[in-house]
Amino acid sequence: MADPRKLGKRGSYRLGARPVLGTPRPAARRPSFTPRRRGPAGAWLLACPAGAAIVVTLLVAVVQAAAGLLLGRALAPGHG
Repeated sequence: MADPRKLGKRGSYRLGARPVLGTPRPAARRPSFTPRRRGPAGAWLLACPAGAAIVVTLLVAVVQAAAGLLLGRALAPGHG
């Protein structure tokens, strides 16, 4: 463990220092493309259309709000 009196001071973290002989290097992490358990396929088949429906509903609401704003400004007396 590091010396508590040296924490935060120059040289305490050994950044860029040569590795100490005899200490093992950490293993490199490599991506794994092996299939993992992700849940039942039926749940995914229900969740994907449900998520798409939510996104479409939000987009329609935004378009309707923008159309209402423009129509309201165009038809408002004295603002057209």
